Amino acid sequence: MGKAERLERRQERQIGETSSASQAMTPEEIQVDDEEASGVRVDRPLVPAMTAAETWNASELFQVKCFTARSLQDYEAAFRTLHDSYVCAGLCDPTASGMRVLPFHLWRETQVFSGRADQRRVATLSLVLDENHRLPMEEVFEDEVQRERETHELTAELSSFAVAPDFSKPRTEHLVAMTAAAVQFARWQGVDDLLATVHPKHVRIYRRIMGFQQIGEVAPHGGVMGRPAVPIAAPVNDIQAVHPRFLQWYFGNRILKEQVRRSYLSEKGYRYFRPFAFGGEDGRYRRPR
Repeated sequence: MGKAERLERRQERQIGETSSASQAMTPEEIQVDDEEASGVRVDRPLVPAMTAAETWNASELFQVKCFTARSLQDYEAAFRTLHDSYVCAGLCDPTASGMRVLPFHLWRETQVFSGRADQRRVATLSLVLDENHRLPMEEVFEDEVQRERETHELTAELSSFAVAPDFSKPRTEHLVAMTAAAVQFARWQGVDDLLATVHPKHVRIYRRIMGFQQIGEVAPHGGVMGRPAVPIAAPVNDIQAVHPRFLQWYFGNRILKEQVRRSYLSEKGYRYFRPFAFGGEDGRYRRPR
């Protein structure tokens, strides 16, 4: 039995053990207490896995289904969603192309995810694997990244989460649906440490859902118009770090492996998006056939 299979079986046993420990928690009962809000690690109550009926209800609630980007259309929709969401939130200026493409989006170690609902591409998220010892957040938090890198086998950075403004405001269920796919993908790639930079007011929800902890001080981030940002980190394989309500997403079978098989931007796609990523867009570039 391989290492990955042993880990998967151990996680299944842990979910089963968690399932027999307490009563179910409804969405209204998911609260952040004073200790958790202050940054102190809190032992959460354990709840059973969802029943078949509850799983059906969850699928109704979590209408966004996440896949790795597989086509030029997936990538373009992701970059347009990111652009529209960030412009709407005042995090970037509008571009002539209507896309927000950053250099790291074109790295081979970056996996772009596409969230779909009702046959539409409505959300996006990127995960950058630290395979070449470079992560976008190092531009601001180099020391913090290096410390994480030295104490883990493989780190990765969550970035560029966005939901199309004409679809919905970003909600907890959108964040869970997208990040759960990225976490499952990361685990299958051998990642054991997940990093991100977020606005200080968002640390609490990342802590509550996935067990992220702040690992550095607040600093202005040039990538979002100088807004404040903090670095956070979470273990990929610690089942106790995830909120009990969302165990089936991050450790169960809510995300199919086929949904998140690794994919790469084609050379044709790279040539198409490169001008937008490096400031060379002038309206002459057309989508390749």
